[in-house]
Amino acid sequence: MNTTPDSEQHPSDIAPPGTPGTGENVCTYCMGRGNTDNGQPCVMCGGTGVVIAGVGGG
Repeated sequence: MNTTPDSEQHPSDIAPPGTPGTGENVCTYCMGRGNTDNGQPCVMCGGTGVVIAGVGGG
């Protein structure tokens, strides 16, 4: 899993990287692998294995 920040927003991201109130989470589409079963980069996370998700909730 790649946790290096990527400035590009991917389909599963709820906001751009670095947005307050968000953080990295495991991509549920590829289960954090970064690729699909056929070896292609995951279309939902861009091959990073992580997505930007909301944190907190209070």
